[in-house]
Amino acid sequence: MTRSEFNAELALIFGRTDLESRINRWINLAQIQVVQVHEFQNLNDLYEGSTTEDELYYSFPSQMKDIHTFRIIDGTNSRKLTRLRPDQMDSKIPAPAELSTGVPSFYLRYGNQFELWRIPDATYTMRLRASFWLTPLTGDTQSPDLDYIDLCILDKAAEIGWRSLQQTDEANGWKETFITDLGIATREDKTITDMKHVAQGFETEDIIQGQDKVTSPMWGINR
Repeated sequence: MTRSEFNAELALIFGRTDLESRINRWINLAQIQVVQVHEFQNLNDLYEGSTTEDELYYSFPSQMKDIHTFRIIDGTNSRKLTRLRPDQMDSKIPAPAELSTGVPSFYLRYGNQFELWRIPDATYTMRLRASFWLTPLTGDTQSPDLDYIDLCILDKAAEIGWRSLQQTDEANGWKETFITDLGIATREDKTITDMKHVAQGFETEDIIQGQDKVTSPMWGINR
């Protein structure tokens, strides 16, 4: 469905023709909430960028929601980075700019940016598997990035609209409809026919201090 079609359906649901701009806002709020509830596979994508020599901070690409895996590539060499929590970064690497640069091995996501350590000593390719938000609908002919969640967006927009209009009973009814339709959409989305699940144990040691001393970038820090 296009934004115009969503708007027409919702105008019929609300029984009003004077809500067009508000309905358009409710549609985009509904898109956000649908993706907050479930991360659809078709909203996962590859992103490729480049590091900058001596640069610690990098901005999130537009519409990126979160990082699944992060690799640094240098020609035929590839390294998967380990994600750190803020407390790990700040306690183990309190002053990254004071340490020697090199090929990054760790990254930290903080807000809408991420930090690399080591700070890159050259230009490397960054290859990310990431999830993305649905693109906001700003034009009447624009459609959601996913075809099979139109009902979910419609249901949630109706719920948001009725709550905004202070009609709680109507909103609750559309909330139940949304839950039903989302369940159908997510069951379809979770069906993965070509995957074998392999059990793995938990890591209990510090992910930085537990690195192998020969290969760890944390071993033998040079100032």
